Amino acid sequence: MALVLNGSGSITGVTDLATAGVALEDAALTDPVVTGGIYLGGTGAANHLDDYEEGEWTPTLTGTTGGPSGVNYSYRYGNYVKVGRLVHVTCHISLSSWSSGPSGNAQITGLPFTAESASGSNYGGFAIGFAKYFSSTATPCGAYVEPNSTVIRLITKASADARDELDVSVPAATLDGNELLIFSGTYYANA
Repeated sequence: MALVLNGSGSITGVTDLATAGVALEDAALTDPVVTGGIYLGGTGAANHLDDYEEGEWTPTLTGTTGGPSGVNYSYRYGNYVKVGRLVHVTCHISLSSWSSGPSGNAQITGLPFTAESASGSNYGGFAIGFAKYFSSTATPCGAYVEPNSTVIRLITKASADARDELDVSVPAATLDGNELLIFSGTYYANA
């Protein structure tokens, strides 16, 4: 016999919850609270979901060797969804002015969770949806977060040749302080 939660909130059925199935009669299960996580599709460690979260984060445009000063943003918004260790973020950042620009290579800081610390192929990738007011030779074409980091590195093409790889960081010196950037991406957070 399966465990049954009926419309009045009463539970009937088996007493061993570890092996019981769950059936709902006459009512939907509304706002259940599960402490300690839940197993989905099996009882192995890979099936254990113990974290789900939605929220906002504040992106900041800066440089690898120095940040801008006197920065004014027209718009600066990010949101995220975290399911287990998988984090999906979106970002819309628009600058209106600054008194002095960043140095080094352009990057976005402030990711809500530190990326997984393992090296190798664990870089999280980001797709640039829209980029405006960047230099024609240094418009971001992609981005990534390195392991054990909360920083998004902006990358561009090595040259105007479309066959070149996306392997060059966007130089901060090419920024004017009025850039607009919209992107999204997914990465794994540290356990």
